Amino acid sequence: MKRYIFIYSLLFLLTACVARPTPADDPDLLLFDFSAGIDQNRFGGATYCAGEQGASLACSHSSGALSLTVQDVGGAAYAVWRTDLAGPAGDASPFQALQLRMRGEDADGGGKGLRPHLYLIDQDGRRAFVDLTQFGPVTRNWATFTAPLRWFRDADGLAPDFSRLAEFLIVFEWAEIAGEFQVDEVRFVQQVRRAISPAPVPQGAAWPAGFDLTVYATGFPNATSITWDPQGRLWLSQQTGDIWLIHDGDNDGQADQATLFASGFTELVGLLWHPSDGTLYASSRATITALRDVDGDGRADEYRELVSELPWGRHQNNGMAWGPDGWLYFGIGSTGDIAEEADDLSATIVRLPHLGTRADLEILSRGNRNAYDVAFDAAGHLFATENGPDYNDAPDELNHILPGEHYGYPHAFGDDSGGGRYRTPVWNFAPHASADGIVAYEADQFPAAYRGNLFVALFGQIFSSTPVGHEVQRIRLTPAGDSYTAQAEPFITGLDRPLDVAVGPEGALYVLDYVAGSVFRLRYTGD
Repeated sequence: MKRYIFIYSLLFLLTACVARPTPADDPDLLLFDFSAGIDQNRFGGATYCAGEQGASLACSHSSGALSLTVQDVGGAAYAVWRTDLAGPAGDASPFQALQLRMRGEDADGGGKGLRPHLYLIDQDGRRAFVDLTQFGPVTRNWATFTAPLRWFRDADGLAPDFSRLAEFLIVFEWAEIAGEFQVDEVRFVQQVRRAISPAPVPQGAAWPAGFDLTVYATGFPNATSITWDPQGRLWLSQQTGDIWLIHDGDNDGQADQATLFASGFTELVGLLWHPSDGTLYASSRATITALRDVDGDGRADEYRELVSELPWGRHQNNGMAWGPDGWLYFGIGSTGDIAEEADDLSATIVRLPHLGTRADLEILSRGNRNAYDVAFDAAGHLFATENGPDYNDAPDELNHILPGEHYGYPHAFGDDSGGGRYRTPVWNFAPHASADGIVAYEADQFPAAYRGNLFVALFGQIFSSTPVGHEVQRIRLTPAGDSYTAQAEPFITGLDRPLDVAVGPEGALYVLDYVAGSVFRLRYTGD
């Protein structure tokens, strides 16, 4: 995505580094399926209170609920309940969740002034938190709140070490209120799966005659990548670090369930299955990880960091593709907007042998400011989208990647060849369109004229005030010497923030929308 997803998250979704779904983001939260509690009720720890600006607080903890009473609050006050963690709770996993019952009543009734936060502190002192108010208000009626552990992040966007948890805090903060709040039955539970509800295509979306666009899956805010495994199953990543298997149990073209496969990544932007050996590759900040489900329980239990400490800053390592040589190809973005790079791997496209290490990386091309995604066509030609600079009118690019070539950054953009020193794009997208996900169409569900075309997701402007993008474009290529020329046209328009595209096993085109949290499915019907 244009100038790394992180920036857009800061502007639109508050912050990527501590992003946690809100009720609007995740309307199906109550459809999460949890097993019976795996841990006993956690009440039994010490309770203490503290206040500021003359607040009067009283905390009590009996054999029943924890009670917190606030009186005469003139400014700000807070109360904290704490318990030590041991046993199953101290050795948790991102697949688990904290579940607790709460009720409250303030001076106005309904507990609407309550601001409870949950904190998990690991044995190294990392303090990660979740704001419970995002799940809805605390009312005078007892209600159960569930917070998946994978949503806990510290101020730097990092998760605690769930296998070495030390403390659990419930922190209450008030301002200009008085009332009483109660909590009980704090437990760790196991998250298994979540349901997916049907949804309509957004108003304003448009696509060519003879095709039909439907919503295949929804409810995944901050979604960054989709990929198909060798068994024909769809997988989806979220920027906040989750990887989901999407199920269409009745094969009706509408997904109905998702299973959490892995979690805990930082700035997760790319997924790719190895074609034969059961390895799922994940591209996250500065890292390429190989995941495997060794015991067959549907969850990753082997996380192998193949490559780490890649350069990152304004951008990072991005989407991936398998080459005809069996190597993994991906782009590594620049660390700045327009500047010389200190690390030789910055602003490049590289390749890596299957299960290789950082020492095995080979630079294929240079001068690629932020090659967000790469794709091979049936003939083995490699294409890459590239995001242009943030604050000038240089275009975004579609490049045909040839070994050993330089594509201009930071010295030249668009059709400026630098006097023949640099390769120029096969197509220039509008400035700030944010050319991101790319796929070559080599299936036969669409008419024959589409075979060999490229489809590119244009995420849309971030730093420009002029609307551009928000669509998927079709790219038709024409051979020209050792490269190509191209013509582009809008194909699916009126989307929110399309970020990735993929071709399904049946030949349909799938489009992932980052903000809508949806996967769209486009089929040719001839109607």
